[in-house]
Formats: sequence, structure tokens, C-alpha cells
Amino acid sequence: IPEISGISATNYVQFEPLSGDVSFSAYSADNIVDMRNVGYIRFKNISFSLPETGVIRGINPSLVRLNANSTGAQFLNCSFADNSSSQLCTLLLVEGASNVVVDNCSFQGGQIGIDMAGTASDIRATNNRISHSEFSHQVNNAVSVSNQTDVVIDSNFMQDVTSNTSYILLAQHCYNNSRIIIFFR
Repeated sequence: IPEISGISATNYVQFEPLSGDVSFSAYSADNIVDMRNVGYIRFKNISFSLPETGVIRGINPSLVRLNANSTGAQFLNCSFADNSSSQLCTLLLVEGASNVVVDNCSFQGGQIGIDMAGTASDIRATNNRISHSEFSHQVNNAVSVSNQTDVVIDSNFMQDVTSNTSYILLAQHCYNNSRIIIFFR
């Protein structure tokens, strides 16, 4: 997605189906959706997937990729799935973006469900939120957050991370009002 002029915290571009299902899918790519140069995009009721025969390549392959220029991205009631046999991609890779909202989404398979990292320990991402979402069958981590200020992880369901050397939730270097609110079913 290229840079879009005129968008802001109060003037989003929203992708939402008027009827039926909308899915972003690819058989071979570095990222299915690359938002490294645009912010204030909202995805609502959209599916992102890598098919069973799909191949993700490159360094840090992902279904959706954001960076520090992707401020204010929102994913509402979306689904992310790596159905490939390799399970090597990160479903949502957030590299330095702030004010990102993930709410009521599902994450199936992949290496990591959400990998959300600030740029560095002294250049942290701020005000990111992951809530009311379900994570299952990741190889390494359901959620990994690092170098964050005021991150909130609230009321998520995480299960079946397949590697014994990994964590379902990995939080490192999270400061100020960062909160993890645990929800048991």
C-alpha cells in the first residue's frame, strides 16, 4: 500500500466488505500486505491467508507487515492463517509501529501469531493493544512483544503452541502502563 495523503487518526482508510467475504491471499510473496509506508488503515472483517501450497520467502516473512510509518493501523474482526506445510511466516509483523489495535481477530498457525517490537530499547513503540483475539497452533509464540511503552494485552485466548522451547506469550522490555490481563476459559 503506497503512502496516502490526508489520512490521520480521525480520517482512516477502511477496508471492509459490503457483503460476502474478502480475503488477501498469496502463493508466493515476502508479505501479502505490506504497510511499511502508510498509517491509519483499518481492516475490518478481512481474511489474510497463506494457502497450503503457498511459500513465503525473504527475511522475516509475514502475512501483514507494518513498520514505524504504520502508526494507527487497526485490525478488527479479521482472520490470519498460515495453512502452508512449512509454517515459517509471522502472521502479523509489527516493527516499530505505535497505536496499533488488534481486536476480536483469529490467528491460526504460522511461526508467530503477532510479533510486535519497538525499533530498539530506547526507541519504543507506544500504545499498542491486542484484545479479545484467539491464537492457536503457532510454532514458536502466539504473541511476542518487546520494546513497548503502554502496551495492553487483554482478554485473549492462546493455545497449542507446538514447540517446547517457546512461549505462548513472550513480553520483554515493556514499560510504564503496560498491562497483561489474563483471561481463563
